[in-house]
Amino acid sequence: MDIAALLALLLRRREFPLLAATLIASWGPAGRRLIGSDFMPPRIGMANSGTIDNLRYFTIAAPSTTRYSSAPLVDGGEMFASLNYSLGDAKLARQFTGSDYDGLIDYLARNDTMQAIATVMGWSDTALLQALVERSEFQIWKVLTTGGYGKFGDNGFVEIQNGPDLTGQFIDVAEDWSDPEVNPYPVIEARIQRLVSLGFVKSGIRIVFTDQVRTILKNNPFTAVKSGKSLLVTNSDGTVQTQPISGIVDDSDIDKIFRAMGVQAPITYDERGWTEAKIQKRFYPEGNMSFIASTGRNEKVRFNHDNPADVRTILVPNIVGVVGIGRANGQSVPGRRVVVRPYTDEAAARLEGEAWTTEDPLLLEPLAVCGLRGIQ
Repeated sequence: MDIAALLALLLRRREFPLLAATLIASWGPAGRRLIGSDFMPPRIGMANSGTIDNLRYFTIAAPSTTRYSSAPLVDGGEMFASLNYSLGDAKLARQFTGSDYDGLIDYLARNDTMQAIATVMGWSDTALLQALVERSEFQIWKVLTTGGYGKFGDNGFVEIQNGPDLTGQFIDVAEDWSDPEVNPYPVIEARIQRLVSLGFVKSGIRIVFTDQVRTILKNNPFTAVKSGKSLLVTNSDGTVQTQPISGIVDDSDIDKIFRAMGVQAPITYDERGWTEAKIQKRFYPEGNMSFIASTGRNEKVRFNHDNPADVRTILVPNIVGVVGIGRANGQSVPGRRVVVRPYTDEAAARLEGEAWTTEDPLLLEPLAVCGLRGIQ
């Protein structure tokens, strides 16, 4: 079997469409967990543009009435809103060349077809499908830390996409938390109380930050006080300092402090991806702390939406939005698209792969998210 025959076999088996339809890929490959889809999972089959009518700000309780009275009409645009959206396009092309290509030829020369298939599909997953997934992960965290995001394309194209008006949901930290005289916890507790005041359950609030912020908190003297490992002592000149009692603050102390405030233990998220400018950066922006409420809105996601034999699903609870996946350019049905073509009769023999999609994150519970920025 040569490479052209191998690609023909994969096409007959629909391996590339099935790969592209693997929605569970949105959580990242084995050993590299991407958590954005825990809050905004993929939703297949959305129109490329349209209106979402169940954008929830808050609800009100039904009024009491007599048994046979007519139901009172409760009107108020402040409770639910509509979101007009237009899903953006993303695409990339990659080449399978050099020693990798030579290795593929060697597998076929030894009739090791299974290894050759695994090599091509593994490359297609990593270089093509995961590239689309990582683009989505960057966009999810842009939305969850700012409420909006930017689209950047070829030839200097820039389009700023603004979400709902979230004035007051995201604020900049005014003081330096690395300063031993600064107590960061009143600011943190104020963010928690903002979500509670909007009707969200305190025990359902999830916290996300990076290891940098966790380290800043561990080194702050007020953390040692809250964890019971130091005391605040007032000197004769009126200055206040901490007096160690026992041990140093560790990660478990940070978790206990947040649980003592009535919220969930924080998630430390430090996974990185490569940007279009070939710069590696964190998916979750440095210096941020996100507070994400439990919403009671759940999403069921199929492992693979194009494989009738795979009926597995994952239920994602308490989502704040979705990544809407529409119909990619040139396609008749919604979904991501992955294509691999052989070029075997040229001096630069190679495989060329292309992946494209029409998708974007859509925030359905705008007030369920708030955050702090500029932590240092």
